Amino acid sequence: MNVFNNPNIQRLSRIFRPEAEPAAKAKPAEPVTRSDPQDSVKLSDEARIWAAFQQKLAETPDLRTDKVEALKKAIAEGRYHVSAEAIAEAILREGKLS
Repeated sequence: MNVFNNPNIQRLSRIFRPEAEPAAKAKPAEPVTRSDPQDSVKLSDEARIWAAFQQKLAETPDLRTDKVEALKKAIAEGRYHVSAEAIAEAILREGKLS
């Protein structure tokens, strides 16, 4: 492929040459006037419920310290017992045994 003597390349170079483009005169920007109201967003009921849920979730601590402390105390005093049947039922119910 001959790039230097290709007439298409020469035509393209004339078209895209910066000095071939006339200098555009800069116009001062016109002030923007708005006669219509600003943009607005209207949330659906589902979006409002979801936002309230997310806020409540963010306020809820990850750890329920009152329950953790009660369980620690029960274990330490020997009052915390879980039956093997309850554990087996929970494992089967959750499908963790696979």
